[in-house]
Amino acid sequence: MPASASTTATEVIRLLDIADRALTADAAASEAKYASSVLNEAYRDWKDANGVENVDRGSEDWDLMLAATKPEYAEAEEAKRLERNARRRLQTAIARHRNASVS
Repeated sequence: MPASASTTATEVIRLLDIADRALTADAAASEAKYASSVLNEAYRDWKDANGVENVDRGSEDWDLMLAATKPEYAEAEEAKRLERNARRRLQTAIARHRNASVS
């Protein structure tokens, strides 16, 4: 196989990796946005159920609300972590492609 064909095939593989990681990052961003909306809805539900309009940070109501919405908070944090990882993997794949193109 000629060197140019091999180089082109390698470049195509790197580009497909970038595309795959971009799709994964996009899905992770959507999941994080959804998890955040679920958490905000849980906060609103707690406030409605407890007749509270505003919760001050550090107050007793704050602590109670956080305890009641702990699972939703954990899901939102995990979704954000997965989004950051997916974005980092995409950036790494792009950097790998750029560095290989310079060589």
